[in-house]
Amino acid sequence: MSDPNDRDPGSAERPPAPAPTLNGAMCSGTFERLLSTGRVALRAYGAGETIFAEGAIGDAAYFVRSGSVDILGEGYDGRRRLLNHVRRGEVFGEMALIEQQGRLASAVAAEACELILIPSGEVASLLREAPELSHWLLQQFSHRLRVMTRMVTQMEEVQAVNHKILAGQDEERRRIARDIHDGVAQNFVDHILRAQLAQSLLDTYPQRTRSTLEGLETSLCQGMEQLRDLICDLYPKELSRVGLVGAIERFVARIAESNNLEVVCDSNGLASSLPPAMESTLYCLVQESLNNIKKHAEASAVHLTLGEARGRLVLVVADDGCGFDVEAVAQGEGSLSGYGLLSMRERAQLAGGRMQLDSRPGAGTRIRFEFPLAV
Repeated sequence: MSDPNDRDPGSAERPPAPAPTLNGAMCSGTFERLLSTGRVALRAYGAGETIFAEGAIGDAAYFVRSGSVDILGEGYDGRRRLLNHVRRGEVFGEMALIEQQGRLASAVAAEACELILIPSGEVASLLREAPELSHWLLQQFSHRLRVMTRMVTQMEEVQAVNHKILAGQDEERRRIARDIHDGVAQNFVDHILRAQLAQSLLDTYPQRTRSTLEGLETSLCQGMEQLRDLICDLYPKELSRVGLVGAIERFVARIAESNNLEVVCDSNGLASSLPPAMESTLYCLVQESLNNIKKHAEASAVHLTLGEARGRLVLVVADDGCGFDVEAVAQGEGSLSGYGLLSMRERAQLAGGRMQLDSRPGAGTRIRFEFPLAV
């Protein structure tokens, strides 16, 4: 699947046109009158032709007499994209009417168009001659400000999501570091001590040396299994080998055995094949849900359901554990960290889905994920 950010900038979603104004037709007639007297100039451009380039010093604004114009510039992700689409009856490049500065974006004819050029040096006299232009230009500025405010809000929302994701990733790195330090690393220290003991006993106590080496071999095998578990948690190769359901069943069996949990896994309702990215998302959500249960829920039983319902993909993980106060955790209160829940919610949202959380102290926890099924 292609990245939507790689599309032609002109094919991006275009901002809405400003609402029609009562004096719009009057101002169009005013520009025609000014054009006939030579107070403003007419320019024609073919489709795809550059009207002005980013960085050029602006000395005029443009009224779209016919056709339309695309305003292109650098988006929040550093890529060139469509920033605005200017239609007939609108004005663009209006900041040049206030002060002459380098253009912040480029203007390209989206189709063959005719533009009335409004020189910045003539603005004061034009407004005195045609005062109705003042109100109309103010409306144009107001609409453009609303568009820019919406874009800034979207950028802030993206930044907020990115900050949350980074916080979740940081917490996950800490978890992995703790698992390695408290598990595999400590085991290797023990292995080194055993090897040193075996060397010191080799000449004088051969039988004890054999016993020590046999114990060391057993510990090394256990350490290898721990490493495999860590690697599997980081990148589930089973997804490509046995598919989503098989990978989930293997992970669930491993968690159930090592934590004395009764886990029922029901995936009979899953009929459609899923994209690899969605399979990875679902596996990670199962993984994070069961890891949270293992660490915090004090549960004895878990019921996991994965299937399709009413045209949507649904994953439900429910446990009979101690539960918690959802609002308190969301506000950072209590001993339970909200990073795991935040990470799952953001992961679901990035895949186009949503997460619903239901929990109360003493009443267990139920998490439901829903995703639209690809058509």
